[in-house]
Amino acid sequence: MAITSSGGVLDVGGLVEQLVTLERQPIAGLKSKQQKINSKISALGMVKADLSALQTALSNLKGTSSLSLSKATSSDTNVATASGNGSAPAGNYSLSVTKLAQSNKLITKAADGYASKTSTIANTAGTLSLSSSGNTFSVTLATDSTLEQIRDAINSSSSNTSIVASIINDGSNYRLSLAAKDTGASSGITVSKTSGGTALDKFTTTASGYDTVQVAQDAEFKVDGISFTRTKNTFDDVIEGVSLTLKSADATTPKTSTISVTKDLDGIKARVGAFVDAYNKLLATTSDLRKKGGTLEADNTVLTMHQQLLDVYNTPASISGNSYTNLSQIGISFQKDGKLSLDAAALEKAVNEKPAAVQELFSDSTQGFATRLYNKAKDMLTTGGLLSARSDGLSSIVKDTQKQIDRIEDRLVTLRQRYTAQFSALDAGLAQIQQVSNFLAKQLR
Repeated sequence: MAITSSGGVLDVGGLVEQLVTLERQPIAGLKSKQQKINSKISALGMVKADLSALQTALSNLKGTSSLSLSKATSSDTNVATASGNGSAPAGNYSLSVTKLAQSNKLITKAADGYASKTSTIANTAGTLSLSSSGNTFSVTLATDSTLEQIRDAINSSSSNTSIVASIINDGSNYRLSLAAKDTGASSGITVSKTSGGTALDKFTTTASGYDTVQVAQDAEFKVDGISFTRTKNTFDDVIEGVSLTLKSADATTPKTSTISVTKDLDGIKARVGAFVDAYNKLLATTSDLRKKGGTLEADNTVLTMHQQLLDVYNTPASISGNSYTNLSQIGISFQKDGKLSLDAAALEKAVNEKPAAVQELFSDSTQGFATRLYNKAKDMLTTGGLLSARSDGLSSIVKDTQKQIDRIEDRLVTLRQRYTAQFSALDAGLAQIQQVSNFLAKQLR
């Protein structure tokens, strides 16, 4: 807002603003400097993100068994399916299944059916105790309850973790059905009456009030002739590193399948390929940032980073008893454009012929390429490392620049006050001179 003195001769506010604007000009340059540095910090953040992704890919290669990947398959997926966690030793296993794990299912007798699920059942006041899979709970029923109310009382019990109640229409009448949530022999459902009249007997197993729809049973099977039982049909504690899901069984003529664990060449190639892709992504990002006009065109930090990574790559591994010394020997090499390429066929051949040697080439604790590259990336990303130190240095410049801006702003406040006071005084003096001049002019007429 313009400030005008009481003299009214000078535009004090306008003059003050013009002078302050001139004094403010250095701030524009400082803010432009800040903006450019913040752009560099953001660009370095992109580089750090890509280097971190490369580090993650390397972490999946530097373990001593990182390439000991395997996969599990079933010869008959109608009998069982198999999946490996990558660590299972190679081998073939015979599987025969005689029983699948089942949950217990019961339904009230057909003679105890009702025309409607809202039909009242006389004299049902009392308490039922239900149990399955080690969970026991009680429900209290009101007199003249309906099937819906009995169902809801069971399902809404806060202590019930094992049984689901539902109502089934058998085509003629409505009947109460109970199903165990868990499978296995221990899922057998029992219902007893702890209080109440004979009307509740039709809802108890102790009074044979139910027909069995499905018996509670454990899975029974053999692996390489050894007998096993499990409460569930999916388990991972029989064949090391393999999860099995049983699908069908026959107690008379057992269902059979062969579970094969083989080397997962696709998984190995994918893991190595992820390293190659991550390196190339880092190269693409830095190349774009360092091109002419790029945010990091004149910043040598990323050049230093790449040189340090290349130094590791170009330093042969010296591992006792290992004929491999360079990654190019197993299909990983540089192209003319600086990117890495993967010859999948060469890698597969090396893995098949010398799996331990390939593994060591990546994961040896001192000479492995994945180990050394991972450690180099970690050093550059850690606090005080190459990239972090550069980012911290730039952030410090931004803070120092802001302090300069703040000092100028503080000085401008004082300067504005001084200019206003000076020009206001001058304006008042000029106003007095103007008054005297006007007076003399009148006297001389």
